Amino acid sequence: MNNLSGRSFLQIMLLIGLGSALTFGMIYWRITNVPPTTAIVIGIMVGLVFGVGIGYHAQEYALSLGSSGQPGDPSLHLQLLLGRMGYRVETRMQHMMTFKPTLKAGLFADRIRVEFLGSQMNVSGPRHHITRLQNDMGG
Repeated sequence: MNNLSGRSFLQIMLLIGLGSALTFGMIYWRITNVPPTTAIVIGIMVGLVFGVGIGYHAQEYALSLGSSGQPGDPSLHLQLLLGRMGYRVETRMQHMMTFKPTLKAGLFADRIRVEFLGSQMNVSGPRHHITRLQNDMGG
């Protein structure tokens, strides 16, 4: 799983935090007519909170899951669970699948990659969705 590089917490926090800080600061300044320094400070505080929250939930997370004990093909069970979360199959190879998010998965959702190794599955994707998948599979 080391060859799959995703977005880190810091990358997401900086991108989302700076973008929302600038946007909120500008809007707040234009609506309230407060001094620009006040709007900048409030924008940075809002951006920091928003960036940390999104950064935690959308950061890349990897997990190794064993056989879920479900009868049949584990990839079909995985497809069903991820389909309920708003993901659809993007690519399917012999030992690997990639799932692409739909809007149902959320605005900050990213692709989920699954590598099948015998009875083990290495799953990587956004932390929020991977931990939810782990709970749904009983892991």
